[in-house]
Amino acid sequence: MDKCRNEQEMMREYAENYMEKIFYFCLKKTGDSHEAEELTSDISLNVLSALYQGTVPRHFSAWVWQVAHNRYCSWAERKRRRTDNTLALDELGFEIADHGNMEDCLLQREDISLLRRELAFISSEYRNVVAMYYLENRGVSDIAEGLGIPVGTVVSKLHRARTLLKEGMNMTREFGKRSYYPERFRFSVICDRRGDSGEPWCYLNSKLHQNIYLEGYDDPKTAESFALELGVALPYMEDELERLTRASLLIKSGNKYETAFPIISREALSKIHVYYRELMPRLVPLLEENIDRFTAQYREAGCSYYGEYQSYEEAKWTLLLMFYCDLYTVCKDSPKTPLGNTKRPARGIWDVYATEDADFLPTQVGFTNVADGLYQYLISYRDIGKKRAFPIAAEAITLCNFIRGEPYDKAHMEKLVSYGYVEKICEEYVPKIAVFSRGSDKNFLKFCSKGAFSKSFSEHATARKALHESTLALISEMNTTVYEILYHDLPKSIRKNEEMIRSLLRTYCSLGGSFTLGYILEAALADGWLSYDEKALPTVGVYVKI
Repeated sequence: MDKCRNEQEMMREYAENYMEKIFYFCLKKTGDSHEAEELTSDISLNVLSALYQGTVPRHFSAWVWQVAHNRYCSWAERKRRRTDNTLALDELGFEIADHGNMEDCLLQREDISLLRRELAFISSEYRNVVAMYYLENRGVSDIAEGLGIPVGTVVSKLHRARTLLKEGMNMTREFGKRSYYPERFRFSVICDRRGDSGEPWCYLNSKLHQNIYLEGYDDPKTAESFALELGVALPYMEDELERLTRASLLIKSGNKYETAFPIISREALSKIHVYYRELMPRLVPLLEENIDRFTAQYREAGCSYYGEYQSYEEAKWTLLLMFYCDLYTVCKDSPKTPLGNTKRPARGIWDVYATEDADFLPTQVGFTNVADGLYQYLISYRDIGKKRAFPIAAEAITLCNFIRGEPYDKAHMEKLVSYGYVEKICEEYVPKIAVFSRGSDKNFLKFCSKGAFSKSFSEHATARKALHESTLALISEMNTTVYEILYHDLPKSIRKNEEMIRSLLRTYCSLGGSFTLGYILEAALADGWLSYDEKALPTVGVYVKI
């Protein structure tokens, strides 16, 4: 085949496809760039001289590498004589085959499965050059041009990559526990506005993302360390780490990544759990009595505090959570700056914290403002959460307009009927939620201003004042205790940020405190003040403020 080619074609092929590979071969064998350049020149001179003198090799590639092999042997022998050190020729580590190129011969001597494993764990800095050179069969100058780096840099990267690959193949790598037993934890997101792509929720629920956060929490790691611990090939891990960094859920410092939000440990949760079990039997009865007395006062005034659309037993679920949150807000020891107002990429405004999963945690209770005065406590107790529908903003506005007596969209009202938010009786719509109105409050205040109270009304007022003081004292105690537990659980990087800790405390204990509210619900169910009915309305915990 090669006999049909003239010497100019073979010279051009050598210059374009072999000279740079010869340099890399020489650099590997000499370990010195200056000596590699001299040896490359010697080999090239011999190849080109032979071609010029009319040599026509039967297998061009094998012939070139045979020349390289011979010239290297001569160089090694000369060096041996100069240094009086014996350099065994079998240290070359390969034998030139009758045909094919040197790279194929080398790869055939390696354990292919180990080589593939290591390619998955070297960084992109080296992996990309290796892939372009060996898999895409691109020349060094082409790679240099494509990456915008000098030819010498490409050659040195190839040399370093091969060293890393061989070192890795001689190692016994062990994947971390999370590679086969991923952990899970729960998130609490406080959101004024989600990102344009649904941030942060789109990066919270996958097992991979969750275990990246756990692995990088208070322990910055390289991409290689994440890949090994989670058993994910480095190319994929690098992409995920960069994506989470752009979303501001990870912080990158140098070549290491660290989780950017608090994660409350099982140990801390256990301490809070023990404390709450002792606290709630003292706190919850105060809330219950306060609500009962307040509701009785409204009734005596001829008003309904929670509207006329739910029974008192149904409204209690909302009233209990609302009273606690209101009292927590006015407690002088409660932090005033909640999480949820941090500006994020993609126009998001949100904050997040997480808790490690634990089987002793109570049912979660979330909270959301749907739109235009429609609010929901997201209660997951038993099957209540499964019954719950989530109206879109236009449907929430329709419901509020209807309750205000303003024009409304009938198509949206029909959807609300299907959700169970509204009942249709004889072509008339009737809400099935709690309604807190300014009109009812004004009528109650007008009644109070008359001063003609019954003895029971006055007794309720006096008792409620004492209940308030006792409840606020317990909330103050709770703030101090929970703060101490959280503070000692958080990493030093977060401890330095006093505002974040106070904000986390407020979020954990009050409105965003899905577990705190869960403990309160469970205590009220345990003492019988709340009762669960399997036929309970899907709108338990839903209310409107107008």
